[in-house]
Amino acid sequence: MPPGHFSPEINSNGKSIVVRINDRGPYVGKRVIDLPRSAAGALDMIGPGTADVTIEVLT
Repeated sequence: MPPGHFSPEINSNGKSIVVRINDRGPYVGKRVIDLPRSAAGALDMIGPGTADVTIEVLT
């Protein structure tokens, strides 16, 4: 996922949000993206801290 692109993040609970990709990481296990707290809250990820999401690149 190239930095500067916009991507909809869709959580397994059906909630979604569009975020701008600033960088990638944290490169821990299967993690590929670290969302800001506001985006994680919109996806109801604050409690668990991680979630399976679908990532798409908007062009």
